[in-house]
Amino acid sequence: MKIIELNEDLIGNNERLASKNSELFRKYNIKSFDIVGAIGAGKTALLEAIVSRISDDNKVLVINGDVATRIDADRIEQHGAKTIQVNTGRECALNSYHISQVLKNLDLNNYDT
Repeated sequence: MKIIELNEDLIGNNERLASKNSELFRKYNIKSFDIVGAIGAGKTALLEAIVSRISDDNKVLVINGDVATRIDADRIEQHGAKTIQVNTGRECALNSYHISQVLKNLDLNNYDT
């Protein structure tokens, strides 16, 4: 077996970028949270329920990750949120880099949650 050494602190880099993302959310007074779980665990259904309850009084943005589709994002959008789909091509989970790329292309004044 061959072992490849990475001379890069990938977790540390992700944590530093996550801190910058959090600072940006605080600056714009945006409440944010991350929902993770296995396929079929109910993440999309949970987001549909949350968005349905808060979208009348809040400008809601959902950044959704998937391998290749926007099926879940479309479901969530029907409940009143603006959705941005990030298709990773390999995994559903989004890391701090994915989120930062979305955030730098948004006017965060347009969102509350």
